[in-house]
Amino acid sequence: MPLLAHLKPLYLPAFWGALAAPWFWIMWLWLSGDSTAHYLLHTSGKYATRLMLVALAATPLRMMFPKAGWTRWLVQSRRHWGVASLAYVLLHTVLYFVDEGVLWDIIAGVSKPSYLTGWLALALFIGLGLTSNNASVKALGQRWKPLQRWVYVAALLTFLHWVLLDFNVMMGVYHFAPLVALQLWRVWRGRRV
Repeated sequence: MPLLAHLKPLYLPAFWGALAAPWFWIMWLWLSGDSTAHYLLHTSGKYATRLMLVALAATPLRMMFPKAGWTRWLVQSRRHWGVASLAYVLLHTVLYFVDEGVLWDIIAGVSKPSYLTGWLALALFIGLGLTSNNASVKALGQRWKPLQRWVYVAALLTFLHWVLLDFNVMMGVYHFAPLVALQLWRVWRGRRV
């Protein structure tokens, strides 16, 4: 039996280990006292965003490079990237609760656009995450894909949350510009075909 056949059962655990490694690192820094929840909020938010952007870039990259094996792999693994993004979103939320410490402060902040966009994105991420499994795909049938397209709304809300909280439009643009360019190319290509 070829070596690759022996390694195939290790692929998924290794892939998830790589996706989870920063999550465990953030948890270690927080629980060991080497860092504060406030500081790690930014780190967990960046990982959540970056993993979401990889998942969203999969299809346009596949369309751009249809014969490349890595784009086929990216499309096949995009649900993993999305679910991993949700794990970082949930960690981000827990760190936010710890950092605020007072429930009334959290409730009072909900009406601010910078926080409201984050809460709405969280609600969408949870809904998308709960339906990102084979049983949901089968149960929802043709309705599954339109439901999963709400991730684009979650991405926009994430961008707004980041920009409104950070007051750093360029950092948000830096992260989201590649995805926007890919999606614009996808729309342009679709109109030409």
